[in-house]
Amino acid sequence: MNQGGGRLAGAQHNDVLTVEPQTDDERERLVEEIKRRGNAAFKVRSLPEAVMLYSRAIELHPKMIALWSNRSMAQAGMGKFKEAKEDAEECIKLDEGWAKGYYRKAQACSGLKDFEAAINCYENVLKIEPNNTAAARELQVTKERHQKQKDEADKQPEQEVEKLPEKSFVSKKIITDSNEGKDANSKDESKTKKKEGDLSMRGYRTLADGRKTTFFNMERTEEELKLIGENKPQKLESETVFEGNAKEGSAWNVGGTFEEVDLNSWATDKLRELVEKTTCKVEENGLGTVTFSVKKLDDIEGDASKTFTRGEQRKIFDFSFNVEWSAKCEPTEGKEVDISGVLFYPEFSGDAAASGDPFEAELRWSRRESAGRFEKIIASSLKGGNSAFRVAVDKSLRQWVALFNER
Repeated sequence: MNQGGGRLAGAQHNDVLTVEPQTDDERERLVEEIKRRGNAAFKVRSLPEAVMLYSRAIELHPKMIALWSNRSMAQAGMGKFKEAKEDAEECIKLDEGWAKGYYRKAQACSGLKDFEAAINCYENVLKIEPNNTAAARELQVTKERHQKQKDEADKQPEQEVEKLPEKSFVSKKIITDSNEGKDANSKDESKTKKKEGDLSMRGYRTLADGRKTTFFNMERTEEELKLIGENKPQKLESETVFEGNAKEGSAWNVGGTFEEVDLNSWATDKLRELVEKTTCKVEENGLGTVTFSVKKLDDIEGDASKTFTRGEQRKIFDFSFNVEWSAKCEPTEGKEVDISGVLFYPEFSGDAAASGDPFEAELRWSRRESAGRFEKIIASSLKGGNSAFRVAVDKSLRQWVALFNER
């Protein structure tokens, strides 16, 4: 493995990192488990650990495109944009029609400041998925960054030469006072002033017209009054109260600064309401029917909010959760069997919704052996984004996304 993490992170996964599967079924189960652990590590931002796990999974199943995509995302999160780009290019090699491969490459190219390549990749995403709002938004942002990059490159830094002030040498001249030419009465005048008292020393001054006033009294000349003109104090009228606007934030936010509205309570309640109504029936000729339903949506972690910045509104959500499912197996002959398990959704977010792909989920189920001959039909209905029950859950999740965007 050329991608690695720390020894401590590796030690706790030795049970899956060192084992060699003997059959295709064992390989498939092992890859799913390693991928699940990689997703869990990514969720808590333990990125080197996630890369290590994805790398082992890729060794076991190099044709699984999601593994390359996930490792690209983790590499970009660590700032390893060159490696992230290489992984994204592997995605494109595996499936040129998969939009997320181009999206991952665009993110890596942006990190490398190769905005022209990033723009090209985002445009490829939109060719495949014209309604991908995340790609459209990132395309606009990247074009602006590219233009700024070009503008800065075109600017020629002005070389300003600072001129030092020239030193001037002033010859000092010694001036000697002489009593010659002085008014003979100067001494007498000095004596007279002392007798009258120096008003300036007592806070008074004499005006041009001979009047005496304090230093604190400010009298403007006619010239100063002309300069002032009409700039007199004016009475201030009360301003119109801003009523606020749903699209621009609350009433107090007149300046358009950042504001966030917490939507967590509504988001989690509505998720449970919609997903827990999901049902799906699958029939198999000669075997019977399996009715899937959601028992509970649990362990919800994440946030949903609405933000306002400079008059622009943006809605953000990012959750992970467990969908506890049950499968009621009704054979054409024999006894009914109830099987249960969990679908773990590691990334239910705006970006994942905008990509148009099925939401990624990991299958976990208990008492698998008790499914008997129904094991295959249950697995095929739960594995893969296009399986019957997963499509039903995705429909409920996208219904939630539509309602969230309308708020």
